[in-house]
Amino acid sequence: MSDADTFDAIPNATCKLVRRVTRRRRSVETSKTGTEDVSMTLTGIIEREGDGYVSLCPGVDVASQGNTIEEARRNLAEAVELYFETASPQEIQERLRSEVYVTRLEVKVG
Repeated sequence: MSDADTFDAIPNATCKLVRRVTRRRRSVETSKTGTEDVSMTLTGIIEREGDGYVSLCPGVDVASQGNTIEEARRNLAEAVELYFETASPQEIQERLRSEVYVTRLEVKVG
């Protein structure tokens, strides 16, 4: 079992702040207009902040927020799509992380 498989196997109960842990994956589809639509699966992290939720996509360093977990996830997906639509290819190449893993750490706090 690789490190990536180990991290993907972490149960949701032990990852309180992580809504979905996935490895980056690309797929290409041809749209009705005949152009290729590229799809990518990225890691999204959602955590409670005050009365709402903050969402982060560490793979491209894009953040958003929402009043519910689902709204924060949808808003993050929209923000990431807008990033890919507006960023230059050079900026995307510089910011895109090839691998992002989420794990738990045990540390001394006092």
